[in-house]
Amino acid sequence: MTVELSPAAIADANQAFNWYEDQRDGLGLEFSAELRRMVGMLAEYPELGHVVFGETRQAVLQRFPYSLFYRLLPGAVLVVAVFHASRDPKIWQIRPDA
Repeated sequence: MTVELSPAAIADANQAFNWYEDQRDGLGLEFSAELRRMVGMLAEYPELGHVVFGETRQAVLQRFPYSLFYRLLPGAVLVVAVFHASRDPKIWQIRPDA
């Protein structure tokens, strides 16, 4: 199954990458590798995450306090947010593509 990231999810991922890279050289790359691993898992096992909001599911990254919030579409997975665990989930829930 294909996995697509919404523009907002891409912006979330870029912001997280930059923050981690500012903390330590290479840490942003480690975050990106974990993100890619989870995207691969969702491509293979789209029902991996549990439903948390309407039809939106949550898949938790390992090592980093982030989750992918996504919806199942016909033939695809749409990631609508790459979100830090300490942030208020209402932020991504009010997005137009959430």
